[in-house]
Amino acid sequence: MNIKFIYQSDDKDLEREETCIKICEYVSTILDIPKNIEIVFALMHESLYGNTPVNPRFKNRININNQLTTNEMPHVLVHELLHLNQIKTGKLGVTSNGRYIWNGCQITVDPNINYDTLPWEKDVVSKQTPILNKTLEHLNSSNSTN
Repeated sequence: MNIKFIYQSDDKDLEREETCIKICEYVSTILDIPKNIEIVFALMHESLYGNTPVNPRFKNRININNQLTTNEMPHVLVHELLHLNQIKTGKLGVTSNGRYIWNGCQITVDPNINYDTLPWEKDVVSKQTPILNKTLEHLNSSNSTN
């Protein structure tokens, strides 16, 4: 697995990078995710924890709020890796005119909609808890052996 880290500030943090690598490598044993991933520690509003652009220009990119601590990141990263899985497997995409595609159906997203009601978000929420729990168990066991 090849993970490229990009920082939108000067706060390079090798502990966060190491945690992200462990999470991505472990989740790749559970989900079909890309082998090459970009993780951007981004300057984001405090209410936004992360996102995965559904845009061919930013293929396999995950943005994580750079204000999150190492302990807060696993939940966000697992959530966003599930979105990468949706994109890689063709469940989630975007048309050339910016409309989302979910399971082959075009969807127009109203900017005023509650994001949690979107079908790809509901799909991720329905799957993330068991994957997150397994990932946290793996992180705890690998940290205790170091």
